[in-house]
Amino acid sequence: MDIGSDELSIETPASPSSTVVMGVAERERTSPLEIEPLYETIDPDALDRLFPNDGSVRITFEYSGYLVTVHGNGHIEIRDVGIDIGE
Repeated sequence: MDIGSDELSIETPASPSSTVVMGVAERERTSPLEIEPLYETIDPDALDRLFPNDGSVRITFEYSGYLVTVHGNGHIEIRDVGIDIGE
C-alpha cells in the first residue's frame, strides 16, 4: 500500500457507497456523520447499482479531499488528492 492511500475490498454486505463513506471517515479519524454527505459528490444509489460488476467498469471521483476509485471487482482505493496514482 502506498503512503497516503488506503485500499479497501468489499468483503461484507456493505454497499460501495457505505464503504466509501466509512473509509474516508476512517482516514479522517472521525465519525461518518462528521464528513460531507456522499450525495453532494455522487449519487450513492447509482454507485451501488454499478458495482460490483464484471470488472469492466471503474469510476473515479473526488470526495471530501480524497480521490476515490471504485473498481468493478469491488476493490476501492482512497488516496489523498495530492498523491499521484503512478507513485
